[in-house]
Amino acid sequence: MRKDGGNSSRQSANTVQPVSEQAVAEQRAAYTVLLSSLGTATFAEIEATWLSGKKWSQSQG
Repeated sequence: MRKDGGNSSRQSANTVQPVSEQAVAEQRAAYTVLLSSLGTATFAEIEATWLSGKKWSQSQG
């Protein structure tokens, strides 16, 4: 609610919107593909990269 008592036309960050089962399935599939494309790294590799302060790029992967 705005200070003047009116409702804003924008949705708040806390607004819950229904999502179809198909949309959920598509999001899950896309997430699985994303995880697969990222590959794997050991904790030591992640820590070394983080501590080095270097930016990671796909060409390094």
